[in-house]
Amino acid sequence: MKRIVGNIAGYHGIRGEIKIYPLVDDIQLFKTFENLFILDTVYKPLSIRFHKDFVLVVLDGITNLNQAQELKGYVSADINEELEKNEFYVSDLIGLSVFDQVNNEIGVVSNYSKVGQKLLFIKLFDEFKAKSELLIPFVEEYIISVNPSKKKLQINLTEELLELCR
Repeated sequence: MKRIVGNIAGYHGIRGEIKIYPLVDDIQLFKTFENLFILDTVYKPLSIRFHKDFVLVVLDGITNLNQAQELKGYVSADINEELEKNEFYVSDLIGLSVFDQVNNEIGVVSNYSKVGQKLLFIKLFDEFKAKSELLIPFVEEYIISVNPSKKKLQINLTEELLELCR
């Protein structure tokens, strides 16, 4: 199944090497990918190496910096990994309906942070008069339950969290 495995974070050198911020737990997984998908195009990785927190990839057909700079966004790959009962891919959270602790629907997960602490971006319904998306840490204190198959995320919505986006 095709899954998001990284985000293009920049470019390395003039020969078209792509710098990818990995969104997988084990970056060694990149060495197993036969193909990478960027902007609905399939690319064969010719070389994969690691530098600091990034994966540097040379793609077949990308031979210079100008070609590389046309590639933006998420990087996907085929992953056939079986997940445990309470495991899921963070990218599967996007689009889930969000409910508060008393089961009132309050919004939709619109994105997640790609660096540092894992935060979910929640687009609240208009009735909340939020000036920005609600950012909620993905920790037990705030996350009550996650059910991707039912498209539902239940959170502990506090007044303090709401004040941060007003």
